[in-house]
Amino acid sequence: MNINSKIKEALLKKSQGDISGAESIFLEILDFSPLQYEVLINLGLIYVHKKMYEASIYYFKQASEADKNNIDPYINLGNVYTLKKNYTNAIQFFELAHKIDQTNLNVINNLSFLYNEIDKLIESKKIITIGLKIDPTNYFLLNLLGLIFVKKEKISEAIDYYIQSIKSNPNYWDAYSNLLFILEKTNKLDLFKKYIDDAKKIFTDQPPINLFEASYLMRKKNYLKSKKILLENQFIDKLINQEDNLIKYHDLLAKNLDFLDESNSAFDHFNLRNNIKSNQLHNKIYDKNIILDLIQNYKKYFIKINLDKFTKPVIPEKYQTPIFLVGFPRSGTTLLDSILRSHSKILVLEEKLIISSIRDRFFEKNNNKINSLELLSDDDILSLQSEYFDMLHEIMNEDIHNKIIIDKLPLNLIEVAFIKRVFPQSKFILMLRHPCDTVLSCFMSDFKINEGMASFYNLKDATILYNEVFSLWDQYLEVYDLAYHIVKYEEVVLNFDNTIKKTINFLNVEWEEDVKNFNATALARKKINTPSYNQVVQPLYEKSINRWKKYDEIKKIYSSLEHWIKKYNYN
Repeated sequence: MNINSKIKEALLKKSQGDISGAESIFLEILDFSPLQYEVLINLGLIYVHKKMYEASIYYFKQASEADKNNIDPYINLGNVYTLKKNYTNAIQFFELAHKIDQTNLNVINNLSFLYNEIDKLIESKKIITIGLKIDPTNYFLLNLLGLIFVKKEKISEAIDYYIQSIKSNPNYWDAYSNLLFILEKTNKLDLFKKYIDDAKKIFTDQPPINLFEASYLMRKKNYLKSKKILLENQFIDKLINQEDNLIKYHDLLAKNLDFLDESNSAFDHFNLRNNIKSNQLHNKIYDKNIILDLIQNYKKYFIKINLDKFTKPVIPEKYQTPIFLVGFPRSGTTLLDSILRSHSKILVLEEKLIISSIRDRFFEKNNNKINSLELLSDDDILSLQSEYFDMLHEIMNEDIHNKIIIDKLPLNLIEVAFIKRVFPQSKFILMLRHPCDTVLSCFMSDFKINEGMASFYNLKDATILYNEVFSLWDQYLEVYDLAYHIVKYEEVVLNFDNTIKKTINFLNVEWEEDVKNFNATALARKKINTPSYNQVVQPLYEKSINRWKKYDEIKKIYSSLEHWIKKYNYN
């Protein structure tokens, strides 16, 4: 067999689109001579094209044996494992390629991207630094640095790197998209508008630009014009097979319709958005029943007969006790957070999973037995407190001496009993809002999905979770002597000074006039990590009070919430 002429014949068929013909000839060559590098590489590429990834992996590995100093098999193996979303294996092969050639920017780009995907930010930055020394204008790496700094909540640095990426390559859409996203999320609306206008000059057929522009107009309260952009020229047809953009489309349109009091149409679009989200593969992994089962387990266990078995440790005041701001999502906790953090003596920890992380580790060490809480010693509790404050210092990176720490995470309401075990002197601020407005707002909000938020795709499931959470809270009130203070969202809006003064008194600090300037505090914040990010930067307004009355669908669940409406004097 003339191997070279056979290879040329196979490559010709491949270039002419006859993939099966090329495959047959390559396999014929391997029967005659098994370690032909060019044949092995091409077979690997053919099987990638046919999405036969295991076969492609086999031939690329054979190619790496045929030529141990060639980086191409390792790059191809890295690419295949990336397609399979097996990022750990992909990194392994790109690292092998990097050892052979430490200046190959394709390898560097892939490695830094993959490390970022698995949240190994230090490793990603290390590779990026190598790449930027080779090419300081590498727009891909500059954009990636922006993504890393967003994860680290260093927003100014992120914005700078996105802008550098755009300057290096004005035609790189990803940098524009990431920049526009973070500018809107951090309420930098003037810059947001500037880069929308810049992007429109370059990208004439990029549908997300229209979404960003509609978002800007909505933020500027030009609801009619925002709605028009979304509805004109059959814009939605351009978003077919773009799930995330369709979600944003329905979200924006629904919010505009809500502001325009077209409530039933708004409800329909919120529903369409939620249906798309609920069918996304990365959201399907979250089961709403996990949190409901947890609540049932807590209800069964945290009863007086079991609490009487608890040791009564005497805890030295080594650590200050945080105050926990709890409630149901969308009840106004982010508003109260912004108000309280405007006080010079108060630090607010915003929606960090410290308590649940400590809880999970504690039960893992104790064979997931809930009764392991019963026999904790003084040292055990101090160790849990130490773990809490170690995580707190890592997150806040601020001097907490002589400060009141408020840990704000609404659904820590479920964890009151565990919190009381770790911090026996803990206090709670319970944020309330009309139950119908709360449930409706949860349905309307574009949450990042987890086990808790998986109940908010529809009003029925949101109502079930609301009832379960507050019935657990009632049980806690029966079995514990809780130090708590209730703040109603409606009273903050309608009677600000009196309501906040009572809250400040509960916290044992002096009144400061700065708390009235909470919206300026919110604007100065780097990033607000809740769906309320664009509301707390505005002056207080009454539109969100009794919004539920405009929605016909809420009538279907009113009776299920009536107990709480009466209990908390909303009737």
